[in-house]
Amino acid sequence: MRGGQLVAEGPTADLMTPELLRTVFDVEVEVHELAGRRIGVLWS
Repeated sequence: MRGGQLVAEGPTADLMTPELLRTVFDVEVEVHELAGRRIGVLWS
């Protein structure tokens, strides 16, 4: 959600993308897979 509006829905693996995280949270991140899970790493 952003501004009270649903931005996307689906499985976490599909939603954990740099583009979507940038849109929702206004941050620049790289997404990596670690032990079968996706993690976001902030960068500037």
